Amino acid sequence: MTFLEIVTDIGDITGCLLRLSISIRNPAPHDHFMSSTFIDTSHFEEYDVEHVKAKFSRVEFELAIRLGKAISQRRHYFKYRKAHHDKLNAGLDVDLGRSEAGAPSTIASSIPTALKDSKNSHPTFSRLDEEEISNSGASQTSYATSGPESGRLKIPSLPKQASDGAFECPFCYMIILVSTPIQWQNHVNADLRPYICLELDCSTPEQQYGKRRDWLEHLDRKHCRVFRCPYSCQQAEFDTRSRLERHLRSLHQELATQNDLSIMLSLCERSTPWPEEAKCPLCQHTLYSKREYARHVGRHQTELALFALPHNEEDEEDLTMVEEDVEGEDDVEDEDDVEDECDILEAERKVEAARAKRMAKRARTEAERAEIEAQKERLRSRFRVSDGTGRMDFG
Repeated sequence: MTFLEIVTDIGDITGCLLRLSISIRNPAPHDHFMSSTFIDTSHFEEYDVEHVKAKFSRVEFELAIRLGKAISQRRHYFKYRKAHHDKLNAGLDVDLGRSEAGAPSTIASSIPTALKDSKNSHPTFSRLDEEEISNSGASQTSYATSGPESGRLKIPSLPKQASDGAFECPFCYMIILVSTPIQWQNHVNADLRPYICLELDCSTPEQQYGKRRDWLEHLDRKHCRVFRCPYSCQQAEFDTRSRLERHLRSLHQELATQNDLSIMLSLCERSTPWPEEAKCPLCQHTLYSKREYARHVGRHQTELALFALPHNEEDEEDLTMVEEDVEGEDDVEDEDDVEDECDILEAERKVEAARAKRMAKRARTEAERAEIEAQKERLRSRFRVSDGTGRMDFG
């Protein structure tokens, strides 16, 4: 085995160990939320509920309480992650790798040095950056940040240290590998889990969703349903399973036995199309399609969730928040606002196509220039100008 092969093998093994260290340090996506679930957050709730009511004056009181509690849970999650991080790093000198007493420390730095220092990078680590995409980068769904003119809270910009490879998220303190603003926004949304169901009769009102499509799937599966009585009653349709069950128990008790009731309820369930018009449950704005509803209401929920995001004054330059608020009633959708996966991918395709077109045009120009120079050279080789006379020698 040559020296180069040995070095390559060592680099591959080191890269695998670094990936393993990141996985060991970062909890599973469901674990880090469950760890903070059972701690009381009531001392946050009154403040957060009032924030929701102040921002959306037309929201129903029950929804304001639900949204306020969700903000409080997020706020506590970030406090829990910081406390857990501080506990792990208690007495750790990251720069020297030594404890306060000066003895060698057995606690590793939260970020592997090879990943933290781009100058010491080996080609293996460049491949690592490409292969080891964080959970947030797995989804390509993205949400456009609101511009400064909109006056809304926005997702903070990608930290500068992301250009060096793996870095520690300033909010959840997990080691992540993200290289684009889209991946960063997806990671922040995964931390925030900004979406909850806003249907008043929802059986899981406190369930939070990190992805918009998961929230919409819940709406389709649980709420875009109709339940039809199988006995051709005048009141034949019900909007919830429980209402049909009460109907069957009260009017068709002799026909619907207890053993058959659950099967009957499942057979009576039908999906319904999205309504042609729907009101935003927060600002009462009229929405005319499922896509418009998802974008409009999703934006409201994301903005409310961002209220729980920790604000580090030391990082103001990199993590800028827009402080001014606007009323939800005045939030009008911009048709050119790129905010879902299809729009993002289409925009990226257009940019890549334009870039490829420019490159092709530049290549054609270079080829034409090369051809002109070649023709000139051929002419020079054929026609030699004689010294002093200016006549051409057609040798």
